[in-house]
Formats: sequence, C-alpha cells, structure tokens
Amino acid sequence: MVYPDPMHPGAFLWRKNFQTTIPDSLSCAIYKGKIVVLINESTQSGLETIALEIRNNCNSTLVGRSTSGALGRVTFVPLLGQRASFSNFALFSADGTGLQRKGITPDILAYPTIETIKAGKDEILDAGINYLKKTHKCATLPML
Repeated sequence: MVYPDPMHPGAFLWRKNFQTTIPDSLSCAIYKGKIVVLINESTQSGLETIALEIRNNCNSTLVGRSTSGALGRVTFVPLLGQRASFSNFALFSADGTGLQRKGITPDILAYPTIETIKAGKDEILDAGINYLKKTHKCATLPML
C-alpha cells in the first residue's frame, strides 16, 4: 500500500507486508472453514479492499469477474465552485502489481451468457456453489 506523506505534500510512503490482524481480545470463535467471495465489475472501493484482505488473510477464493479498480481513499479538492477528486493511496497485490484502474482478478472467472440471464440464473453464484461442492466433496452444502 502507498499512502500520502503528510510531512511532504505530493510524496507517498510505502507500507509493505500490510496485513490485518485479529486482536487477541476477540472473544468470539473465528470461522476457519473455506470462504467464497463473489465479485464483479460493480465491486469497488472499500469492497475491493475487503475482498483483497479476505483473499490474503483467510481460507478464501474469489469467484466472478474483475473488480472496477477504484480502490483507495478519495480526496476532494474545491475548484471554482466545483470539486475534483483523486485517490490518495494505492493498493497492490501480493506480487506487487498495482490494482488501481486494473481491479482484482478473481481466482475463478465466471461470465453470464444471454441464455443464462434470460433464464434468471446467476453464473457467479453458481460457480461459487460448484467450487464449494467440488472442494467439500458433497452433494449439498449447509445454508447459513
């Protein structure tokens, strides 16, 4: 992640190996099973950050289509009665690839077709369920 250096306007600081940690004071049980996160091009901003954190820190798989690539905190600057906006920090994947304007690529790609849309099916949801069935080797999954 890079974020603005408040002591040097226009400069950014690198924060490597950024990882969310679970506090020791957490008193509830932590889910240790598999997690499937459904994403698509409507997944943006904070939801992209959450999807990235879940991918990096949990037993999870991202299913769907690439996200919008609109990660980062937005700063607004007033300009002649209007305002301009820009992201003031950036996130990177584990291999160092920038995610701003590119988005997060899912582990399992799923695309709808005209036929499935007409039939009222959700290709991303179906791909997520099929992945869980395959990895759990069961015919049905418990519903929460």
